[in-house]
Amino acid sequence: MKIVAEGLGVSAGRTAILDDISLRLLPGQFIGILGPSGSGKSTLLTALSGRRPYQKGEVLYDDGPMLGRPGETIGFVPQDDVLHTALKTERLLTYSARLQLPEKSKAELKKMIDLILRSVGLEDRKTTRVKRLSGGQRKRVSIAQELLLSPRALFLDEPTSGLDPELERSVMKLCARLAKEGRLIVMTTHIMESIELFDRLLILVAGKTAFFGTPQEALVFFGVEDMNHIYLLLAKKEAGRFPEKYRTSLLYRKYLKG
Repeated sequence: MKIVAEGLGVSAGRTAILDDISLRLLPGQFIGILGPSGSGKSTLLTALSGRRPYQKGEVLYDDGPMLGRPGETIGFVPQDDVLHTALKTERLLTYSARLQLPEKSKAELKKMIDLILRSVGLEDRKTTRVKRLSGGQRKRVSIAQELLLSPRALFLDEPTSGLDPELERSVMKLCARLAKEGRLIVMTTHIMESIELFDRLLILVAGKTAFFGTPQEALVFFGVEDMNHIYLLLAKKEAGRFPEKYRTSLLYRKYLKG
């Protein structure tokens, strides 16, 4: 699924949360949304996924408006897992599938769930109760739930927050693989250890686009050798200059106006 935002603006009262955001997100891309706290990351994620209204601009999905419910084409994994932890993994997915896909037979559901469990690396945890899974495994269950409807795009809000480095890496690799299968995967994050897995980074400052491009291009744009140093720059008062610097750069014309 291709998602294009043009001049997107979201406000709360007189306060602008997002200001003039334009993006082109393509199928098969793994997109990371970064920025300091309060920069508008989660707001942008919900607006792009059709789960939050916006006051300015427009968002197009394959060059048209959203048709039907967002969940039919765009999966959404919130930061906090919403799971019935007393259930076994396979049973939880079976209940979710029956609610969302009542027209499918038991045999069809079982085949589909087996495929999804293999896809997210949980085939050996199908009879384990969710409360006994690790944090990374529970996040995989949340992703598996969203894959039941075979969404063409998947949005995740801070999915690796609170995970240890090994579990964080495993979730990031899973999302990168889902993108390589042809889905658009969009994720907010503040963890920098696996940044190189993203195809594109969107960095926000005070609700504006400070950068959009590849991780390597981000290092050059901000003039640093380590991604963690970008956050140090964004914490300074002069961080407000980056949106204008980006708008006048070749990267802006390459990715947003090409």
